[in-house]
Amino acid sequence: MKFLGDERIFSVLFLAGKPVPSQRLAEICGLELNELPAQLATLEKFIANANLGIFLQSVSGGWILATKPEHSELLEEFAVKKVKRLTKAAAETLAIVAYKQPVSKTEIESIRGVDAAPTLKTLLEQELICQVGRDNTLGHSLLFSTTDNFLVRFGIKSLSELPTPREISEVGLDYSPVQE
Repeated sequence: MKFLGDERIFSVLFLAGKPVPSQRLAEICGLELNELPAQLATLEKFIANANLGIFLQSVSGGWILATKPEHSELLEEFAVKKVKRLTKAAAETLAIVAYKQPVSKTEIESIRGVDAAPTLKTLLEQELICQVGRDNTLGHSLLFSTTDNFLVRFGIKSLSELPTPREISEVGLDYSPVQE
């Protein structure tokens, strides 16, 4: 089976290892932005038909080649950089950032009731959140938002796919912040 699309797209996405925005992908490959959807559709079809164990994923306006979820256990032992499991504190803080972004450390601390600095440092190191600016309050606190890496790690295209507070409570989970 021969790939009939622009193989440069495959090469860029294969090497990138992180989402490549559509505009940047077209620019790198010397394509017009309006040519990209057809090329991506061709690539997606080729990958699916070739049964390569990967798939083309749209993440936050960009594109990435990802391994199929059903191969995750098989690939764990070969992963160069294992993903650390989030602690309860990190998961809670990440949820606050995801739902309230951009959000300051002060606001996170007022919700959780504990110092957020160590947890924010961990989430920054794992590139699940990033600093996106400062607020207009006294002291101009740093503001944090989730990253494309957050979307990739949780397998979602955009924040709109996050469950609503109502959906969370319907499955019996407590949506209110937990105090430690």
